[in-house]
Amino acid sequence: MAADRPDLQTLVENPRESLEVEIKDWIDLKDNVVRAKIARHIAALANHGGGHLIFGFKDQTLEPNPNGPSSLDSFSRDEVSSIVKRYLVPTFQCEVHHIESTTTKIVHPVIWVPSHDAIPICTKADGPADQNGKHQGIRTATYYTRASGPASVPIPSPEAWRTLIHRCVVHERATLLKELGSLLRAPAEPNPTEVLKDWHARADARFLELAKSHKLSQDVLKNRVDLSYAIQTSDGDRLQPGKMTEILRLINQELNNFVQGPGPFYVYPNEPARLVQDIHDADPRGEFLESAIWEDMPYMFTRTEFWRMSSDGKATYIRPFWEDSASNPNLAGGWFSPSFLVRALAELTRHAYLLAQKFPSVHTVEFRCEWKGLHGREIWDPGLRGAFYYPGQVAHSDQAITVAQCSPAELISAWPQIVSQLGASVRRLFNPNADFSPEWVAQQNLNV
Repeated sequence: MAADRPDLQTLVENPRESLEVEIKDWIDLKDNVVRAKIARHIAALANHGGGHLIFGFKDQTLEPNPNGPSSLDSFSRDEVSSIVKRYLVPTFQCEVHHIESTTTKIVHPVIWVPSHDAIPICTKADGPADQNGKHQGIRTATYYTRASGPASVPIPSPEAWRTLIHRCVVHERATLLKELGSLLRAPAEPNPTEVLKDWHARADARFLELAKSHKLSQDVLKNRVDLSYAIQTSDGDRLQPGKMTEILRLINQELNNFVQGPGPFYVYPNEPARLVQDIHDADPRGEFLESAIWEDMPYMFTRTEFWRMSSDGKATYIRPFWEDSASNPNLAGGWFSPSFLVRALAELTRHAYLLAQKFPSVHTVEFRCEWKGLHGREIWDPGLRGAFYYPGQVAHSDQAITVAQCSPAELISAWPQIVSQLGASVRRLFNPNADFSPEWVAQQNLNV
C-alpha cells in the first residue's frame, strides 16, 4: 500500500466533489468502457490544472462503499499509465495512492492528476462503440475540461479556452526563458551546483563558529546532518526580505499537515530569525534569514539546530542526528535509522516544494545533503511498524554527500524517487545490498 499522505487523507475522510476532485464508486479498471471514461476525467482534470480521482464512495450520497473489490491491484500506476497512453496525448504520469480511512478502515484508491504542461491534453482515440455504433466514454480529437456539476466535458466556451491557453503560455514562457538564459548567460557565471556547494559549506562553517560560544558536547559538533537546497528561477526572482519570516511561518503551518512537531526551518516565536547581509554576495539584495537554537538555552527545547535561508531560495538546515537524542545501550557505537533518513529527506523535499511555490518562474530545485559522524554506527530502526535491529550492518565511512536535481512538480509526483536518490548511497554504507528503492521509500508509513 502506498505511503499515506495527510492531504489525501483529508479528501478520503471528508469526500467533496469539486472541479478539482472527481469521486467515483468502485469500478472495474479492466472494463474498456470504464477505462475510456476514466481517461476523459484524467484529461479534464489535467486541462483544468490538475486534481484527484477518488474511488470507493457511493455516487449519490458520497458515503463510503464497503463492498469493494477483494484486491486493489488493478488500481496501480501502471494500469493508469496504460489508460493515458491508450487515449491521451501528450502522455504524462499520474500517481496512485491507496489511502485507508481512519473511521471506516476502507482503503480508497486516489489518482493524482498533474496539470498539463505547455501543450493541453487532447484525446487520440474513441471509446468502445455500443451496439448502435456510438462511442462510449471519450471521443477522439477532443479537449476536455472540468465544468460545474462537476463534470468532465469538452471545452465549452472561449472563456474556458482563455484560462487553459494562459496556463500553457506560462509553462512555455518558463521553458523558453530557461533555454534563452542558458544561451545568453555569461561564461563566467558560477555553475548552480557550485553555488549551492559554496552556500552549503559556508552555512556549516557558520554553525561551527556560533557553536563555540555554547556548552555543547563534542559529539554534537562531530555528528551532524547538513541538508541544503537551492531553487533555480528563470528570472532571478527574490523574495522580499521583510516578508521572508511570514512566508516561512506559512510554510511551517502547511508543513505541519505532513509532520508532527517543528519541521526544518521552523521559526520559533521566542527566538526569532535574524536578517543578515550576505557579504559573499555581490548583489546588495543578497540577504538571508538565520536562526540558531542551542540545547543549553534554558527556555528552549533540549535540541540544537541551525538554519539559514536566502532571499533567492538557497537554504541549509543543520542538526545533530535524531538518533543521538535517544540512546540505545545495545549499540554503544551509536545507531542509524533508515526510517529517520526517509523522514528527514521527505521533510526537506516537501519544504523545498512549498518554498518554490512562492517564486513565479522556478525551473529546477537542487539538493545537497551531508552526513558527518557515520563511522561505527549500526542499523537499528524504531520505525512505525516496529523496531528492527540489523546486527552487523555498521558504517565504515564517516561522511556521505549526496546531490539531486528535479523540477518542482517532481517534488510532489516523484518524491520517493528523489528521496531514494538522496538517501540510497547513505543506507548502503551500512549494507551494499540494502533496499532503499523508491518503492521501499513509498512503503514507509510516514506522514509525507
